[in-house]
Amino acid sequence: MEADPRPPAAELSPSENLDADEEALRRGGASVRATVLNAPAVSLGVSQGPEAAAARRARALGIPVLVRASGGTGLLHEPGDLAWAVVLPRADPRAGRDYARAYARLGAAVAEFLRDDVPGADWRPSRGVSSTYCLLGERGSALEARGRVVGGAAQHLTPTHLLHHGVLSRTVDRAAISRLFDLAPEEAQRHLTSLEEEGVTTPAPALRDALERRLARWLSRTGP
Repeated sequence: MEADPRPPAAELSPSENLDADEEALRRGGASVRATVLNAPAVSLGVSQGPEAAAARRARALGIPVLVRASGGTGLLHEPGDLAWAVVLPRADPRAGRDYARAYARLGAAVAEFLRDDVPGADWRPSRGVSSTYCLLGERGSALEARGRVVGGAAQHLTPTHLLHHGVLSRTVDRAAISRLFDLAPEEAQRHLTSLEEEGVTTPAPALRDALERRLARWLSRTGP
């Protein structure tokens, strides 16, 4: 029931961030962490292959393509985005048998963090707008701010542990998202937002620190 015991990395590339999540999952126990992403990438859920349409489009644009071990579909990661992760033993009551539907519980600290600046922000059922773009997908939940989506999460379950990890969009490149994931521009405008667009202009390192403190407090407060 502790934050990651190692000194936190203030910034990581998307690839390094995914590696850190999987390392925490292998290490086991209960842990949380947050970081700032410092490079662009497209990541795809484990069920998608490197030849998915979004992957081909990303490579054509010179954007690195990563395949996550967690579920969901595709994401465009941008520099400044906040990434976060929770690892729990499967026997931990906070994971629960309903983990696949428990985005509001497992991501409660992230919603609390966002509500400091955006009243009413919360996890709500995914909008089902896109079969290829994860934040507007057909399953799970997404984090909404003032009626638009600002973040999301995905999960990787092993025989012993659950990884529940996600992102908060610092900025949103709607044109790139539309092109990569075949999403109509008007849909991107209608459904997507970012921290900066919602008036959250605190420097990213300070936001990372505040988010990790919230996660650590949640882990301590909700301990079994």
